Amino acid sequence: MTLPSRFSRLGVIFGLALLASAVLALRLSPNWFRFLAEAREAEAAATNATHLRAIDRALASGAAERGARVIDQKTYLGSAIEDPLHQALRWRLLVPAIGRILGLSDWVTLGLAHAGCAVLILVLIALGTPPRKPWGIGGLWFALTAGATAPIITSLGWLGYYDSLFALGLLTVAFAGPRTAVILACLLTPWLDERFVLALPLALLVRLHRSESDDTKSWLQREAVVPLVLTVAFASVRLALGGTGGSQTVADYVRTFILGQEITAADRFFGAWSGLRFGWLIVLAGLAAEWSKFKGTGRYPVFALGAVALATATIGACTAQDTARSMVLVFPLIPWAWQCAASGWPRVWRWLGPVLALASLVAPAHQVYGRLRLAVPPPETLPAENPLVRAENNLGYLHDRGDNGPRNVAEARKWYTRAANAGLAEAQFNLAVLLLLNPEPNLDRTEVERWLVSAARQGVTPARRTLAFLYFGNHGFTKDLPRAWAWLSISGEPGNGAAELFSQLTPEEQAAAGRIKQSILKTKP
Repeated sequence: MTLPSRFSRLGVIFGLALLASAVLALRLSPNWFRFLAEAREAEAAATNATHLRAIDRALASGAAERGARVIDQKTYLGSAIEDPLHQALRWRLLVPAIGRILGLSDWVTLGLAHAGCAVLILVLIALGTPPRKPWGIGGLWFALTAGATAPIITSLGWLGYYDSLFALGLLTVAFAGPRTAVILACLLTPWLDERFVLALPLALLVRLHRSESDDTKSWLQREAVVPLVLTVAFASVRLALGGTGGSQTVADYVRTFILGQEITAADRFFGAWSGLRFGWLIVLAGLAAEWSKFKGTGRYPVFALGAVALATATIGACTAQDTARSMVLVFPLIPWAWQCAASGWPRVWRWLGPVLALASLVAPAHQVYGRLRLAVPPPETLPAENPLVRAENNLGYLHDRGDNGPRNVAEARKWYTRAANAGLAEAQFNLAVLLLLNPEPNLDRTEVERWLVSAARQGVTPARRTLAFLYFGNHGFTKDLPRAWAWLSISGEPGNGAAELFSQLTPEEQAAAGRIKQSILKTKP
């Protein structure tokens, strides 16, 4: 290929990568554009550097508590983590260390995950483009299919998750030409996620299959020994560090996240599917295409690759709650399978590639954590579970409390209202309390009651107690003892006076109170 042709091919790849990145960002994380706009709006209210940092941390912890943890680690790499849910982050220091060494801002450090998505899509375009058709769009179909999977879904949707960089490390092991690149990936990637140790054998097997070497023993000595030694060395260090500096031991992790979780096989299977989605079909097609090329003992390597892939996926799904994210362990198999299927069945793949890409964009996508299935929202919706909503509530709380800055009731009400309108029960309760304790000249008690009832019906116990308190005639509310008893009785607190209150009601009031309670219990949040 001549130099101009190479530049032309690079231009095509970059153009397709830009297109795929835009499409995937709009499909998988549509509300992050709004998040960025609201972040700028929130930062405009900062009064000093300390207040600005508090606002940024409130935003980051709303998007994901890990975002706040990464900020803490960038500030001080030895930052201890008390929360058992995030103690695994204690030694995932690569990104915080890069941010600290290069003097990156908090948002740039967190944004490395998004930059990793762009680079990952570029690599997928290159791997999916047939060498004989360098100006085709086969790479685009592949990038859209493989890109609509957990490594990019998670990295785009939650702050502090660097699965896109983890996937790049694994692809480097499987597809990079220079061995120095593989060695560098083995040195750095485990400090992104220690599960690299589990994923390395499969990535090396993919590399072996691509080499088509007739002398497997020589290939292993030349290509696999150093990566395996480096990974074993990391595993030894990581195990030695377990339980120190605010991290967990292996026993703690197994007890909390494996044995302590009641996750059904169906939940794990759904998580595994959600991790790669239609990438699984590509894997099956690639294995089938390779299987059909050989006979007899020639099929053993294909069988071994499939068996190791299945074992890796099973281990990933059974050793973590975030089963979808765990499927990044088998991610290197997808580009290899695409190349095998495209070369083995070119006529079928000519139309099947676009179909898979379209299905990946249209079919529902989920972020799966244990038994929790969070659907990736379309642009026109913003459910309460969305990280943007929690960030809005955090901002309201920050201004309400006046942490690290002057208290600002108007700003608090603005952010609480946005989150409350999206259905976040905590924000609805916070907004109602704010209105009660900071009444305007014409307090709309109907609005206060509406937010409290909504929060109470979603199980917020303080909202139930507050409603009972108001129905005793406080804060200018009309006394309604049957309604007060109904909310008091379902607040779930023994000795709260519900029995005493009920005895004071007339028979008619007791009957009315019973009907109100049944109405509350029957109403779904």
